[in-house]
Amino acid sequence: MGVISIESELPDAFTESDERLISTLANQAAVALENSRLHEETLRQVKRLEALHAIDQNIAGSFDQRSTLEVLLTHTLDQLGADAAVIFLLQPFQRALQYAVGKGFHTHIIEPSP
Repeated sequence: MGVISIESELPDAFTESDERLISTLANQAAVALENSRLHEETLRQVKRLEALHAIDQNIAGSFDQRSTLEVLLTHTLDQLGADAAVIFLLQPFQRALQYAVGKGFHTHIIEPSP
């Protein structure tokens, strides 16, 4: 969204042709801004797809749950722009959450003690 303002102190300073030219230039500027927005959105989508592909490759190529969760967490932090996150896994028989992996925390307070 934007505004183009062209003013003159002279009465009838702009002809109808001038107004059409200004309108055309304003439309072209609007199209350029929309194209830029769409380009940025496309880049974000490509980045998301690359992250999903990396996660998928890790899941398909590894039986190590911790490694898979670390890759998932790394890409999640990157996509969300978050500083820290943790994954807890549900232990249904114990009716509890168990720490699995965390990244970005300054302390180890959420990790279980050995």
